[in-house]
Amino acid sequence: MTNFYWLDQLQPSHRRLVGTKALCLSQLQQKGYAIAPSVVVSAQVFRRFLDTIDWLEPLFTDFSDSSIRLDIENARQLQA
Repeated sequence: MTNFYWLDQLQPSHRRLVGTKALCLSQLQQKGYAIAPSVVVSAQVFRRFLDTIDWLEPLFTDFSDSSIRLDIENARQLQA
């Protein structure tokens, strides 16, 4: 089994391996939308990774200064 897949090479038959979101993103890229060349990690590999984490705290608490965090009260952050 392959652990990584090029986004632009995914086919509908890969859905159970990579998930619906990755497949939809791949289809958008294949239709010509500007999406950076990307690699998708298989769902099985991602699940094994998540199983190795000691979940004492939510995943993103370590990134309090990161742009990943979103303040829904800040209208500027919500703009596209």
